Amino acid sequence: MDAGLFRDRITFYYFSKTPDGYGGYTNTNSTQIGIIWGYVTPESGNYVENNGKRARQKVKQIIVRKNDFDFLDTINKNTNDISFGIDGETAEYRVNDFFESTPDEYITITGTNQLW
Repeated sequence: MDAGLFRDRITFYYFSKTPDGYGGYTNTNSTQIGIIWGYVTPESGNYVENNGKRARQKVKQIIVRKNDFDFLDTINKNTNDISFGIDGETAEYRVNDFFESTPDEYITITGTNQLW
């Protein structure tokens, strides 16, 4: 893969659960884990409906070097509490899936942002 494609700065966040006072939890507090460079490509987005409201889900796929991603070893890669932000965008994307696209070289991460 061309090294010039890795020109987007990607910030990873880990959500910490805080009580909402009604017996549930909110995930509004996010802690920055780290910043690495990656290649961002937009994917298709679906329309979903919830309680009579229609929303568009924006999906982005990022590719990062495995060595850089392993540097972020503080995150539990089996949880769904990871999100990422891309420099120049205000949206945060919740990580849906990540896998080794090229063994021992690259990790492909897919994230979704829901626009209400």
